[in-house]
Amino acid sequence: MEIMKHIKKLAFLVIATLGMASCDLFNVDIDTTMSGVLNIDVEESMAKSAAAGYHFSDFVTLDPQTDKDVEKYADKIVEVGVGNITATVVSVSKSDVVILEGSTVTILAEGKMDAVYTLEEDWSIVMDASFQLDDQGSVFYDAVSTILTDVKPFTIEMDGYSSVSGVTIGLKFDIDATVTGSIF
Repeated sequence: MEIMKHIKKLAFLVIATLGMASCDLFNVDIDTTMSGVLNIDVEESMAKSAAAGYHFSDFVTLDPQTDKDVEKYADKIVEVGVGNITATVVSVSKSDVVILEGSTVTILAEGKMDAVYTLEEDWSIVMDASFQLDDQGSVFYDAVSTILTDVKPFTIEMDGYSSVSGVTIGLKFDIDATVTGSIF
């Protein structure tokens, strides 16, 4: 009889401990990189569209469920933590191209608040150049995380000015993230 009391107490302690440890014991973290190439086409122009340069606006849509590991837990995502966002030049049709300061990169999804990154300096566009989109005060990455947590298609849009017209630029955007999903 005394042993039964101890077993019941021990079982209660185990259940209480598991409950206090929260559901983190039943979660799995998946490190992934969501990538897409944004093809910017700055149309040929005879005159600058202001002292700021030549305007462009293009976008690419990505679907995080195309990642096999993420797809398994898509309906059980607890959170998505963004670790790093970079843009790398994968193609450029002319030399001496600069994307001008003040241009914006916006990550957006239906029903979510947009995550907007503003270039704080010019980007010199040469093959393999890489640009870190820093967190800009813990606001940008938090907004991207909120968008990605739904694990639905989202859009990366760039709107800005180029120093050169009649140029095409390929920028590969990589979003390094840790996706936390429940195993139940």
